[in-house]
Amino acid sequence: LLFLGGDANDGSDIATPCLIPKYTPPRLIARCNVANANSEGGIECDLSTIRQITALHYDTDRDVIELIGLISGSYHMVGNDKIVELEAKLSRKEDATAELNIVEMMHVDKSVLRIKKWSGSDQKLLIELIDGQLMEYTA
Repeated sequence: LLFLGGDANDGSDIATPCLIPKYTPPRLIARCNVANANSEGGIECDLSTIRQITALHYDTDRDVIELIGLISGSYHMVGNDKIVELEAKLSRKEDATAELNIVEMMHVDKSVLRIKKWSGSDQKLLIELIDGQLMEYTA
């Protein structure tokens, strides 16, 4: 999982070259391996099947990005999807690694089509199920 953002200049005098005038490409902020995710409270889930990740909030005081992930269930089993709440603790070291923690997990009775951030809120999501129903999720 790679986190991109900010400007490529990063306070130095040398910017990353780009073919598009007046465009500064994003830089790598951090990277983490989902296989090495830590779990709070013994939550067990396989993050290798995440099919969507939405960034909810960046806590500048703790240097943490709060994420929501959608984990696909079995192809043959309807309603086996999971919504997982994650925190990525950024490191300001040169290796740009992030520590990924699983905070909470919720099973969904029906298959999820997509999740979107609720407009104007850092803590709410709108979940669209495959049958068209909508759910609200508060982190």
